[in-house]
Amino acid sequence: MKPRTPVLDRPAVQVAGAVARDDLDRWVKARKQLGRDDLDGLHDFRVALRRLRSTLRAFRAELKTRVPRRTRRRLRRLARAAGASRNLQVGREWLLAQLDTLKPSEQTAAQWLIARATARQADADKNLARRVAKDFPRLKRKLRRSLRGPEASPAGSQPSKRGSVALRDAVRRWTKELERGLQATRTAADWEDAHAARIWAKRIRYLLRSFKRELPRVRAAIQQLAALQDVLGSLQDARVLAGELRAAFVEAAGEQAQRACDLLMPWAPVVEPTAGPSPPADQAGLVALAGRIGNEYEATFARFHREWLEEGAASLLFQLHQIGSGRRQLLRRARGGPGSRRTRRRPGVPVAVRPIRRMAAGKVATRAAK
Repeated sequence: MKPRTPVLDRPAVQVAGAVARDDLDRWVKARKQLGRDDLDGLHDFRVALRRLRSTLRAFRAELKTRVPRRTRRRLRRLARAAGASRNLQVGREWLLAQLDTLKPSEQTAAQWLIARATARQADADKNLARRVAKDFPRLKRKLRRSLRGPEASPAGSQPSKRGSVALRDAVRRWTKELERGLQATRTAADWEDAHAARIWAKRIRYLLRSFKRELPRVRAAIQQLAALQDVLGSLQDARVLAGELRAAFVEAAGEQAQRACDLLMPWAPVVEPTAGPSPPADQAGLVALAGRIGNEYEATFARFHREWLEEGAASLLFQLHQIGSGRRQLLRRARGGPGSRRTRRRPGVPVAVRPIRRMAAGKVATRAAK
C-alpha cells in the first residue's frame, strides 16, 4: 500500500484549498447559531470568519484566481459589521458588571449609558443581520463553488511549491509585522501599534492552528500567541469602551448646552432634537466609569509591558522566526509520514531500543546533576 503523502508535502494550492474548505465549513456551522439565544453565537461567527480570511490572506497567491477581490471585500465588510456588534456587546456587559458597585449618586448616569449602549448594540445587530442576509448566502455559494473546483496552480506560480514553503513564507512575513508592532508599542498611548500587533498575532495563531496536528512542535507558540492576543484584546476592549464614554460625555455636554439655550432663548427653534433618552444632569457616574476603565487600561498595559515587552515577546518571536525559516525541523513532515524521523530506522538498531537509550541518557544526566 502506497504511504499517504503528508499534508504539507503536497502542492501549496491543494493545501490552501483544503484548509479554506475546512474554514468555510466552520463558518457555515457558526452561522446557524447566529441570532439565537446562544450568547457565544456572535463570537463564534466572528472567529470563524476571521480564520477563513486569515487562510485566504496566507495563501493569497494560490487562491488568487479562485477567490477574487470582490469576494474578499464582501468578507471584510461582513467582518467589520460583526466586529462592531461584538464590541458593543462586550462593552455593555462590562457596564452591567460595574453597575452594582457604583454609588447611588453614580448609578443614574451609568444606567443612562447602559441604555445608550443597548440602543447602539440593537442598531449594530440589525445592521449585521441585514449584512448577513444579503452577503452570506452569496459568499457561501461562491466560495463552495470556487473551492470545490480543480486545484491547479495559478498562472505565473511555481507548480513545485509545497504547502510547507507557502506556510513558512506567510509566517515569516507576518512575524515581521508582529515584531514591528511590538517594537513600536512603548507607552499606553501607542494603541494603534498595539492593535496592529494584536491583529498579526491572531492571524499567525489561526494559521498555525490549521496545522497543529501536522506540526506538534508549534503548539507552544500557539499557546503564547493566544496569551498575547488575550492581553492585547483586553487593551482593545478598554479602548473601544473609552470611545463610547467619550461620545457619551460629548452628548451629555451637548444636552447641557441645549438646556442653557432653552433658558436663554426659549423662542429659538430646535434644529436637531436629541434622539433616545436624555443624558442626566449629574455626570458623576460617567466620571466614575471613566476612571475605572482608565485604571484597567493602565493596569493591563503595565502587565503587557512586564510580561511581553520585557520578557515573553523575545521568546515568542524567536520561535516564530524559527518556524518561518524552517530551522530545527519545526516544519518537518507529519508524524508517521514517509521520511519522518519516527519511521526511519538506523541500520542494526531496533526502533524500540532508541526510546530506551534516550531515557537512560536522561537518567544519567539527572544523577550527574544531583
